[in-house]
Amino acid sequence: MYCFYLHMEKKKILLIDDEDNFRSGVKIALKKQGYLVTDAADGYEGMRHIIRSSVTEEKFDLIVLDIMMPKVSGADILEYMIHKKINTPVLVITGFMNYDIKCFCSRLKKVDILQKPFQSSEFFEKIKSMLHDDDKGGHNEATG
Repeated sequence: MYCFYLHMEKKKILLIDDEDNFRSGVKIALKKQGYLVTDAADGYEGMRHIIRSSVTEEKFDLIVLDIMMPKVSGADILEYMIHKKINTPVLVITGFMNYDIKCFCSRLKKVDILQKPFQSSEFFEKIKSMLHDDDKGGHNEATG
């Protein structure tokens, strides 16, 4: 009897959030689900990861991005991604939604928005959906 093992590459997620408890809990939960997770404690650190990935072979399959952060905001990161035409899917998490954020999101090809507070099941379902949709071509929930 032959056993064939299908090698499936683990999906890589960049988690950018300045709330330590949220970030560490989500990182642990995502790793338990089989994802490779790189985390950033603020927008500046997150931007460094995005810039590094854009010039190397280490690409992220999804970015989970908080909007309200010190140093470099999530809106700054979205603006950078638009300017540099970085097409990595983004799950925006925010407790403060406004017109500017919706405008930035509408200019990205693959984006979804989750407003705080939210249920953890809803968060993880969006993660799965976005990674699955990425395999099919994705969608933009910010536009409608």
